[in-house]
Amino acid sequence: MKDLTEVYNRLKLKKSQRKDLRTSFQDELKNNKRYQELLEKINELKIEKKSIENEVLSREMDRAKLEELSLDIKTDTEMLTDITLNMFLAQEPVEIVDEVNNKWTPVFAVRFRKG
Repeated sequence: MKDLTEVYNRLKLKKSQRKDLRTSFQDELKNNKRYQELLEKINELKIEKKSIENEVLSREMDRAKLEELSLDIKTDTEMLTDITLNMFLAQEPVEIVDEVNNKWTPVFAVRFRKG
């Protein structure tokens, strides 16, 4: 098995290389006149779109209900995660079968942050 630090350092180097390539790409786009014109048009359209969305939302939808549903979804998602993790740690089978008999299994991810 590879050393954790070795793999981390290799990953860090590759991310740095990717960042350099992306920066180069972004620099080329900044110097492209047609691209910049399109960005300006896109931003204008986004502002107009947002204005229309806000108008319709305030007129036809109950904003409080939408916010309540969003909060409920976030809470239920956290609960689902907690239950799944507890089942996994207890070495119980973790699987959900939906209304059309599709089987869903969890996908776990590991992320590191400075500690």
